Amino acid sequence: MKRILQQIKEAMQDNKVTFLWILLFFLIGLVLGSYTVYYMSDFNKIEISNYFNNFLEHIKTSPISYTQILLNSVTNIIPMVILIILLGYTMIGAPIILIIDMIKGYVIGFTFSLLVTLLGTKGVLILFLGIIIQNLIFIPCIIIISILAVKNSTIKFKGDILKEGVRNSKINKLYINIQAILSLILVAGIIIETYISPNLIKLVITG
Repeated sequence: MKRILQQIKEAMQDNKVTFLWILLFFLIGLVLGSYTVYYMSDFNKIEISNYFNNFLEHIKTSPISYTQILLNSVTNIIPMVILIILLGYTMIGAPIILIIDMIKGYVIGFTFSLLVTLLGTKGVLILFLGIIIQNLIFIPCIIIISILAVKNSTIKFKGDILKEGVRNSKINKLYINIQAILSLILVAGIIIETYISPNLIKLVITG
């Protein structure tokens, strides 16, 4: 485990430019998501607010369905991670991965801004307890996985198109090991999102 963590650290240091590109696209998505809420019409905000308030009332009065939350969490994060990893083994994966990271940033920015706009102080609490905690795990893991995938895609492109000599097998093995560890760490985020965050949200809205 210690060796893998060291490899992750070295991979980050060796791919600073790639990290900056991924971070840039993620932040662009974050800003676009926030601005979408800012420029929404009052009618749309009222509709979403009514829907969200009904959802909170449902949480207040109904028992938490951990199975459904687990299923939603898995389907929201795992397919995206698998897609990024698979794209890392294609020649055209790098730009698509950047777009995926931008979309992820957009969803987070939209959700954050919407909660704060509609619910004020309570929205900030729900945001922190129900969303930010697991995303402190999800976002760094997705960014690191994206860095490795973009690097691997670039190596694939250089090897197959530009005919540059690269040590594909050794690099692929390293990245598979790191991605496997990061994927396991994502499981911790899924557990938090399933079993801890819903109870914290319920505590806030019933308090």
